Amino acid sequence: MRGVGTAVNGVYPGHIRRINEGGIVGLGGQPITLWYLSTKETAAQVEGAGYLNAWAADLPLGTPIIAAMDVDGTPKIKNYIVSVNTGTAVTIALQTTTAG
Repeated sequence: MRGVGTAVNGVYPGHIRRINEGGIVGLGGQPITLWYLSTKETAAQVEGAGYLNAWAADLPLGTPIIAAMDVDGTPKIKNYIVSVNTGTAVTIALQTTTAG
């Protein structure tokens, strides 16, 4: 389990962990695995620029993330996918489903 968000006095508001090892191989030859994120921070903070940049090496394009947010307030779960990874910057997009 790894800390995410802005640490206050060395304590992170959330944690992220890989759920499974291996998985399918994505672009660039990196395995795509499922990740779980749990945080006291809001969805707006998680979806903000740079939130997951520290984990760029571990979150290749296409990585699915299940996120439980605002766990100490009004909790909600959203599913995300890594939509951009430049090697240093990670962008996530809310998972959407369409017919077909």
